[in-house]
Amino acid sequence: MSQLISKQETFPESHLGILYCISYNVETAKIDFKIKEEYQPYLPSIKQSMKYFMLNEAISHFSSLPPNWDSYNADVISKTAIKISQQVLQYLNNEDYIFDEFEINVFPMRDGGIQYEFDKKQVTAELEINPSGEMNFIHYDQQGNILKAMNLPINELSELSSLLEESDYA
Repeated sequence: MSQLISKQETFPESHLGILYCISYNVETAKIDFKIKEEYQPYLPSIKQSMKYFMLNEAISHFSSLPPNWDSYNADVISKTAIKISQQVLQYLNNEDYIFDEFEINVFPMRDGGIQYEFDKKQVTAELEINPSGEMNFIHYDQQGNILKAMNLPINELSELSSLLEESDYA
C-alpha cells in the first residue's frame, strides 16, 4: 500500500519554489521523492528589491551633488533630508508600496531637499522632504490642481499610507 503526498515548498533565501511528490510504500518502507516542478514564487519580491535598491542608490547619490548641481544655484542636498528620505523609503518598502501600489520616483530639490513622486492611474502625489527634514504631502488632481496639502511628522509615517490610499479613491 502506497501513500502519496504532494507538497509545495518555498525557499526564500534562494528565491526558488519546488512542487514535489513523496510516495511512501508502507509494506516495503520505501520512500520515493520526485520533483514535479520548480518555480520562482518571489519574482515580485525580486523586482521590489531591485526598485528599492535603485531608489536607495539614487538617494545616496544625492549626497555627492555639488553646490549649483543644476546650474541654477541649487543647494547641496542636506544630510537630514537624505536620512529622512531613506527612512521613508524603508517604510514604503516594508508596506509593499515599492512594487505593488505606485510608480515611485525620487528627485533632488533645488533647496537641498528630496522629493518623492507617487503615480498611479488616478493618483499623482508628492512627498517633499525639506533640508531640515520636515515633510509635506501634496495630492494633485488630473489637471495638476492641489487637492490636499499637509505637513507629515516623521514619527507618523503610517499617515503616509492613509494619505496614499485616500488619494487613490479621490
